[in-house]
Amino acid sequence: MFSVCLVVLLFLASALSEEIQFSMQFQGNLQYGVSGSTFALHAKAPSQSDTTSISPQDGIKYDVKTLFGSYALLDITSGTQGTFAGNVSLGTHLSRDHSVQIAGSVFLDLSNPVYPFFSAMSRATSGTGQFRGIRGAASTVGSCYTPQISGTGNCTMHFTFYGSTSH
Repeated sequence: MFSVCLVVLLFLASALSEEIQFSMQFQGNLQYGVSGSTFALHAKAPSQSDTTSISPQDGIKYDVKTLFGSYALLDITSGTQGTFAGNVSLGTHLSRDHSVQIAGSVFLDLSNPVYPFFSAMSRATSGTGQFRGIRGAASTVGSCYTPQISGTGNCTMHFTFYGSTSH
């Protein structure tokens, strides 16, 4: 009897949770301080369809097609000793009902200050709308172009998220 109850409870728990995964290409702006000790990133991504294809002749190809619809905003601000906090919000300029807050560790490489790049790993700390009750992880990688080593660069980055909610 106990095992039947356990199976029923596990079934109900899985029925109440929703798996959420997505990957998006963002375009934005990175501002960083001396030696990358502080930084702020603000980026935007349209609704999109990302396709990766592999062939023996051409190798790998990656294509992003913009779709009609809402957009996503990614905002990240550095903390101390390589940490950061931020959020991804989804919607329109009038309504941003879905968001996930993230926190984690970041590596910012300024060995070539004209073309800095970064990578970050984070976990979801909370969410609203579709992301209410979220648990999950995200990765962000990107490269920038910073003319005249100004500390401000235009960036392309990829944000990938995998998680689940329990309502």
